[in-house]
Amino acid sequence: MDYTKGFKTANGKIGLDARERAMADLSLMGWKEQDAYVLIYGPGAAYSDEWHKQKMKEIVDREVFANYIMKAKKKADKEASKAVDNAIQEEFDSIDAARQMSKEDVMSELVRIAFKMPANDPKRADILMKYADLTQMKKDEVDKEEKTVHTYLPLTCKDCPLYVKHKRRQNG
Repeated sequence: MDYTKGFKTANGKIGLDARERAMADLSLMGWKEQDAYVLIYGPGAAYSDEWHKQKMKEIVDREVFANYIMKAKKKADKEASKAVDNAIQEEFDSIDAARQMSKEDVMSELVRIAFKMPANDPKRADILMKYADLTQMKKDEVDKEEKTVHTYLPLTCKDCPLYVKHKRRQNG
């Protein structure tokens, strides 16, 4: 049994052989380079540890290897961002948030969504800016309530001190 034609073609375009690509993919998944190397190439009792370390370093230091990892990370980040965008859109569509949520609900939802996103995602910063804008709007509403002027009228004219004083001057 042999690798599929698509796999061979992709490896040719990348410039890595199947083992190197598998090692890179394991590294992308969070494996340590040494563990990935040992899994792919085997412990190799015939050679010394120093030989294996040198061979692993040669693979990892190749420009093609680093480029493949960089491109794969960018692709994964893009897919993750797209998945988050889709999740956000689905969530807002499902509850018709623009009409049915109070400002407090929107603010808590924005915070929840923002902290689900990767820390270096620029969309996270946008969401947090929207949250800041909403909190400022809430402050403006409170200020409007505080600026309300209350005026009081006397119960009757005869009880008003100004009216009584005026009547005394006229009669006096």
